[in-house]
Amino acid sequence: MGMGEDIESLAWSVRQLNDRPSNLYVDNDVVVAGGWDGNISCWDLDGVQKWAITLSSRIQSICRYEQRLYVAAGLNAVALNLNDGEILWSQTTEGSADTILCSSDGELIIAISSVYDIEYGDFMESACWQYSKTGELLVVERMDERPWFSTIYEGEIILGLGRPRGGYLTIEGSSSKWTELIEDDPVTCGCSKGKYIVLGHAKGGLSFLEKGTVVNSKTLENGIEHISIHEDGYLLTFDTGGACLLDINGKMQTESMGIDNALIFQSGLIIDGGRTSWLISQNNDEHILQICSINSGDEYINTPLGSLVTAYNSTDEHTVIGCEDGRILLFEADLLNRRLANRLSGKDEVEKISNNSTDEQKDSSTELSEADLNALEKRRIMQAKLRKLRDN
Repeated sequence: MGMGEDIESLAWSVRQLNDRPSNLYVDNDVVVAGGWDGNISCWDLDGVQKWAITLSSRIQSICRYEQRLYVAAGLNAVALNLNDGEILWSQTTEGSADTILCSSDGELIIAISSVYDIEYGDFMESACWQYSKTGELLVVERMDERPWFSTIYEGEIILGLGRPRGGYLTIEGSSSKWTELIEDDPVTCGCSKGKYIVLGHAKGGLSFLEKGTVVNSKTLENGIEHISIHEDGYLLTFDTGGACLLDINGKMQTESMGIDNALIFQSGLIIDGGRTSWLISQNNDEHILQICSINSGDEYINTPLGSLVTAYNSTDEHTVIGCEDGRILLFEADLLNRRLANRLSGKDEVEKISNNSTDEQKDSSTELSEADLNALEKRRIMQAKLRKLRDN
């Protein structure tokens, strides 16, 4: 079912940064948003701000291990205390710190940096910086290529490289090994889930890796811009603006999705028991959000966002979108499921909650289930807390 929506009415919470978001992180505890101006804010899932600080420059990447956040900000790799935003350590890289990652045991943190030459309009050099959890610099691996994909699997760093070499680099400690993939087709993007990695190439190549070893490859007609992985396959966008779905074996399920202006095409939270795709496309000076079931293709939402999207992240339970106007939109699976179900049943107006809800309005919600009423009450409590915070 396609529909035009007020997107904020579907969101669990809406927050605001002073500048456009450049990177987002979400899990089952927190939402973290970093801006182009270096500001970074952390909220709990009830929308209460835990802390906000300012780092040196644009926030490029955020990851978490236990009670620490690791952030790539400008030239720096930074470790923060998740509870209060205290800077635990900061290290300076060369050029711009583009990506930061943490190993599954928390012992190794890597930052990928690159140097961009404005005169030549290209990346001149990149480096992979390995740090201990205390911030000690362990190893630096420099390369002529920019890594367009990076991950850590069982202590081994895997980098998908652009020109001139292309292929991928594996690094373990001070040892590294380069492996060619598709000749004269450099890596442009990639994604991973556990032991599975898929790399996209500039001329349409796809390379499938398992435990760091190539197991399959294929070539599509257009260059790959972005790949997102889910449990049953992959979502791709192309340099032509098209998008498609692949199954887990790399077989194309859709040809072009009927669009030519896709910007973001990612897997999102679970609706009605199934994984969703979140497609963001350009329409003049704003972006359009389309949410569909990956399995059935059913369209749940098709609505303008009223702004351009600058950042996105998702888990099974939460999806977060950052807009150029500074808004941070958080969507929660259970609430979104109820909102969509209510639209079908005509009960949506009952679940809308204004800041001055009356007893009469509350009584009108008696048609809903006990679970829905509990959710409504939680929302009322949360909004009261937020109003109190704003008043203070």
